Amino acid sequence: MSLPRRVLTVSFGYPRPSAPGRMLFTHEQAKGLLRQGAEVTAVDLDDGQPPGRAVYEGVVVERIPLPRSLRAAPHRALRTLLGARRRIADLVRGTDPDLVLLSFIEHKYLPLWSAFAGPRVRRALTAHGVDVLASDLPVPHRRLRSSLLRRADFIFAVSPATAALATRLRGPRGSPVTVIENGVDHRKLDRALTVSPSRHRERLGWSSSRPVLLSVANLVPRKGLDLVLRAAALAGEHRDFDYIVIGRGPERERLGALSRELGLSERVRFLDRPLEDEELAAAFVACDLFVLGSRTVLSPAGMEGFGVAYAEASYAGKPVVGGRSGGVPSVVEHGVTGWLVDPDAPSAVLDLAAHLGRLLDEPNLRTRMGRAGRARARARFDWDLNARRVLEHTAERTAATS
Repeated sequence: MSLPRRVLTVSFGYPRPSAPGRMLFTHEQAKGLLRQGAEVTAVDLDDGQPPGRAVYEGVVVERIPLPRSLRAAPHRALRTLLGARRRIADLVRGTDPDLVLLSFIEHKYLPLWSAFAGPRVRRALTAHGVDVLASDLPVPHRRLRSSLLRRADFIFAVSPATAALATRLRGPRGSPVTVIENGVDHRKLDRALTVSPSRHRERLGWSSSRPVLLSVANLVPRKGLDLVLRAAALAGEHRDFDYIVIGRGPERERLGALSRELGLSERVRFLDRPLEDEELAAAFVACDLFVLGSRTVLSPAGMEGFGVAYAEASYAGKPVVGGRSGGVPSVVEHGVTGWLVDPDAPSAVLDLAAHLGRLLDEPNLRTRMGRAGRARARARFDWDLNARRVLEHTAERTAATS
């Protein structure tokens, strides 16, 4: 069985410090493929960058802009699109890839589909969650994404929940969906783990005398931080702790107002500035437990396709409390590495508060769950493992259909 050796990985807006998580997925997977010995070229179809070549942390990036819309200035947009097709076709001929990885389900790939074709090329799509959560998609876009899924040689999904959504959107025809879980940047976390939590707290300016609850998330409704704040208010009636929230987003003002309304102003600290990677890793090591109230929302559509922050907290040896939504149950083993609650149940706040209270009261339980989480994360959530499974699955399926 011969593994693919030349890979094109394709995304919109190749990773940069402000890139969304799924864009960073493309880059972390690309680095994993490089470590597995593959020759990797990234194709950035972002319309906000000029065409050209760049190198981003060792990954060669070919920037091929697409038009923002075919409706605005249609003649110019059509010329841009045709130019992009020609550049992609030239790149495919020049690199002769075995595998093209289209990093998420986006119907804008369809006009380019044949440009990524070649005699030996296999084309794969990865489903992340929101990209296949069809409830909020206009019917034409839903049909276009269904068509895209049916054309793929392989379909990967980051969790069983996402695989189920992709299967439903694809319909009865097309390739089966294979679950290949995301990884975490264990090199970054391993460096942070060489320093004591108390030393990290000192550097971060956190209290060293009180337990620390941590949330790392975009401040949007699907993260369920309103549930966490209400649960923290209940759990904090007879307990002393700090709650650190790291993230930005449209919910910031509402969450700040809610924390004041609940009397949590002295306990809750919102860190609005983006942290550098090393600082973020330090925060996971410095906290005592990690918590989110992840929920699926239908308009605007949102879900936790995998839950990388949960996996990073587990890798850092911290127990986690989260919402039983989307892909989170595949990351958090309920009762072993942490606890999950139904975020839509009437008892969600009480259940969250009970789990937080127990973990705050029982340091030995925190240690036991944290160790179990770290062992599980080390064994399962690794970008090298992700990349190897992508290459092996491609080779197996190619051999079976030859």
